Amino acid sequence: MHIKTKAFTVIELVVAVIVVSILVSYGGARYMKFVGKTRAGEGKKVLLDLYNAQMRYRVEYRNQGCLYAGPIGGACVPMAMFIKDIEIGKLKYFTDPSVCDRFNRTGSHPGYLANVKRMVGTQEGYILYIDEKGRIDCMNYGNAVKCEDEGMRETFR
Repeated sequence: MHIKTKAFTVIELVVAVIVVSILVSYGGARYMKFVGKTRAGEGKKVLLDLYNAQMRYRVEYRNQGCLYAGPIGGACVPMAMFIKDIEIGKLKYFTDPSVCDRFNRTGSHPGYLANVKRMVGTQEGYILYIDEKGRIDCMNYGNAVKCEDEGMRETFR
């Protein structure tokens, strides 16, 4: 009497390993992109909070000729110097939320109301800016992480 045992051949095992490897690599790349977008969301939220504070400032001080909080004709400064009614809290992936002079049309932040820097440890990554229409732009600034790594397109070249 002959008993036939069923088993996988080496070729079948190799094919299964290749298929699983392809699925893991694809899933890993998609997961990293998802994580990057989530991290970028923190910076976008901070910018939208600063934008809303700027709009409140604009409404409150319109009669005094002040349209936006910030330095006149200069660089971005820490937002705590100009906007007192906003609580940002502790940021995990971004640093230095700043308000800008929207009338500054030259330099690294022309016409933007606020910015925030993406950091990885002590290395700089990119900067997010928001303009007076609420549009968020991204500029690669350092080598730690790029705009494209976190699902955004660099708008400054």
